[in-house]
Amino acid sequence: MTEGTSNGKLRRWTEELKASVRREASAFDERDLLAAEAFRQTEGEPFRILRVAHATSRDAAKTRGGSGVLEEAELLGERLRGTYGPGLSNPPEAGHRGGFREYRANGSLDPVDPEAPQKRAFYQAARMSLVAFRDLILRYAELARRMEKEAEDPDWREELEKIAEICEHISSDPPRNFREAIQLAWFTFLAVAVEAGTSHHCFGPGHIDRYLLPFYRREKGELQEEVEALLDQLFVKCNEFSGPNMSALIIGVAGRNPDGTDATNELSYKCFEASDRVRMYFPGVDVLWHKDIDEEFMRAACRLLRNGAGHPSFFNSDLIIRGLMKYGVLFEHAVDHLPSTCTETSIQGRTNPWVAWPYVNILMCLLYALFNGRHPIEGTQDTPATGVTRTYRELKEAFFKQLEHAAHKAIAQGIRDQTLESWYRPFPLLSCFIQDCIGRGRDISHGGALYNFLQPEAVGVSNVVDGLAAIKTLVEDRRRYTLDDFRNAVVNDFEGCEELRRAIQDCPKHGNNISWVDELFAEVAGRWCSAIEGHRNLYGGPVLPGFLGWTVWIGF
Repeated sequence: MTEGTSNGKLRRWTEELKASVRREASAFDERDLLAAEAFRQTEGEPFRILRVAHATSRDAAKTRGGSGVLEEAELLGERLRGTYGPGLSNPPEAGHRGGFREYRANGSLDPVDPEAPQKRAFYQAARMSLVAFRDLILRYAELARRMEKEAEDPDWREELEKIAEICEHISSDPPRNFREAIQLAWFTFLAVAVEAGTSHHCFGPGHIDRYLLPFYRREKGELQEEVEALLDQLFVKCNEFSGPNMSALIIGVAGRNPDGTDATNELSYKCFEASDRVRMYFPGVDVLWHKDIDEEFMRAACRLLRNGAGHPSFFNSDLIIRGLMKYGVLFEHAVDHLPSTCTETSIQGRTNPWVAWPYVNILMCLLYALFNGRHPIEGTQDTPATGVTRTYRELKEAFFKQLEHAAHKAIAQGIRDQTLESWYRPFPLLSCFIQDCIGRGRDISHGGALYNFLQPEAVGVSNVVDGLAAIKTLVEDRRRYTLDDFRNAVVNDFEGCEELRRAIQDCPKHGNNISWVDELFAEVAGRWCSAIEGHRNLYGGPVLPGFLGWTVWIGF
């Protein structure tokens, strides 16, 4: 950890950790067994949130040789929906006792409050979860002590002793330096992911260049190489998670401060350097661009992009902030937006986002419009009849009616699923790190977060636009084909329709700077937004229109 200089290379222990992660990263099932046993032990407990808290307290500890940032044994499984950015800025600053202080300050109840039973159960579960979090860290300390006694390498023995001391301290007290802060942030990130289990929601470490910056500046120049080694190991360890639906673990850099100034700092550059040295799939590094961003930082971002590893991604922070403020988010909160998983936006530490759910295949809306609401293959009347269409304009209007129907159906499904989660899937530990769950006495699944969104995602927008553009070109403009020709081609999977298929391929496509096609895209996207906006979700928050061009189309 303290040997040599980096010169763009990983230290020996980090290389060993990287090799170990590549060999062993896999889905981890032991937690499911522990959770099942915990639920068996709490049969008869009427409040499910207390059963979940009891299950959280049973998770074990594990570490790899060569790791200065300890790992949790739980590896992340299937993503149910959405993305979260836990409020990691609070744990490094306040420590475990900070969570208890907030709990105690808000845990008193009016005995005649109609929500008192539910709040009492939540506060009890929150306390159990915080104790379990503390005990989890202490188990790592015990593990490090045991490993220290068995270690033959004197340098590794010294490292294990240091790890044990760090874990013992941060289990109850605020971190004193960068290493303790990054360790506590990692524990927090992992603990809330463990609680989610196989319905893990793609958490991410988030804005590490912000919440770790005060600790970094205290030690800048003194332990520079150790800081680099710790960042390298953090980046490597993000790749321990695997699974068929594992999509992303994100670190956001730059952006704006709450006062509107550029948030780019020296730790933002260090994240680039770590990503360049590690060169692994996770974590994704997202640059939160804005018009006042440091020019040299953008040059550094482009240099990183040239290495071919696929990082960083770029997000227009100014545009995202304006969008969030449109839906009632304060500016000083909107600057903490985090493009987690793919492109969905949440606000770190303040949101129950429910983004990317449900997905809506709007290309089916075009097919339903073409076939008067009937499935083109099955023949079933799946959606309302919108009339037999003969012209392009009739088809487009029928499509918009089908699109509105699909949007409203998606909203209903999202609210239904929010209701089910409020009944069956509380997250008491995560709620301790999401404002304002403790203040309101509500779990995040019961509307405790400061901001609660629901964002159905339209999938296939460009495909719809290309389809409409082809129909306009071939049916309305050139009059070479009729809509019946298109219907026949769809039913027969274009068998015997090679000439039509080639004609469609030669039609104008979205994304080629063709003004009327781009205007058509704006019209389709605008109709989706109009159908979604103005509705409220289960928690009273806004329903937001979303778009996603991702591999989810495979499922359709």
